[in-house]
Amino acid sequence: MSKDTTFRIDPAIQGGLKTLSRLLGKPVNKLVNDALLQYVKAQAGKMEVDLLREYRDLDPDLSRSVGQAVQREMGYVGRDPMEGILLPEGEDAPVSDRRMRMLGTPAAPSPAQRELRAILKRR
Repeated sequence: MSKDTTFRIDPAIQGGLKTLSRLLGKPVNKLVNDALLQYVKAQAGKMEVDLLREYRDLDPDLSRSVGQAVQREMGYVGRDPMEGILLPEGEDAPVSDRRMRMLGTPAAPSPAQRELRAILKRR
């Protein structure tokens, strides 16, 4: 819902808005709202880039972030139907994933699970 707001606008800018309004056939209110929206988006984008730079400076090799992601992901092992089941190391599924899904049986470990195993082994 729109809210009435009062702003003091420089007379030169106000004159430009009136001219644009006439030439574009759009109300001044619409032009101002469009301009403010573009400004807010641009500033938000700039802030996002600055925040990402700061984060990169705090965790340059992403080791903390990767560690946190691995820990969260490992919390779902065995409970995430998209990941299949965790088999003991070296054990392959006897039937293809597609056949296992057709039979209603959990699938073999996903590439993500295999990668998690490798990461955990390195620790």
